[in-house]
Amino acid sequence: MLIGDGDLFAVKQAGAWFVPEGEISRHDAVPRPAHRPLASVSAWRLLTDLAEGAPVAGPVTVDDLLGAVRRRGTRRLLSAHRSRLPHLTTIATDRNDGQCLVGGMAAVDDAQARLVRDVAMPDLYVNAAALAALLDDPYVQPAERDANLVVRLTDDLARVPTGTDGHVAAAVGMVDMCESFDARVRLIGHNILTTLIAGTTR
Repeated sequence: MLIGDGDLFAVKQAGAWFVPEGEISRHDAVPRPAHRPLASVSAWRLLTDLAEGAPVAGPVTVDDLLGAVRRRGTRRLLSAHRSRLPHLTTIATDRNDGQCLVGGMAAVDDAQARLVRDVAMPDLYVNAAALAALLDDPYVQPAERDANLVVRLTDDLARVPTGTDGHVAAAVGMVDMCESFDARVRLIGHNILTTLIAGTTR
């Protein structure tokens, strides 16, 4: 059920499911309030309000927000040679008419985020139809283990609030941080997202 709902990433090979290392602990660390998550369109509407500093009627806590927007895109894990990571955004953009945005800590201009940016797993938002172009790179493949690239597929990248230079809005990057494999990244993301929500909640 968790795999089918998109809450837990796994790769099926030869009739068996393989879950990348760290995925279960990451899943368990993401808050899941009792209410159902928002549909993708509604989740992006809420995140757009937050990114634009518009009054947010709810959710009013980080945990509620994370629970509501966790299905904003279909999450995939890839394994890429480390030498390729700095170039993947350029590759995806060049081959797919800009159907890629950089998320996670790279989108968050915050002193706390910079403390662990160099060791964090990169995040990309990609139009679902463009995933094949990423996998055209011979050094990129679906991760059975040792994932080092998070890709969130969306059927309409235009819904994603953007920042500058091909990055998502900082508020979206903060949410990405709260879903990281790295406990330090999750903590920092939680702290700065709490401050952002406190300034926009009515």
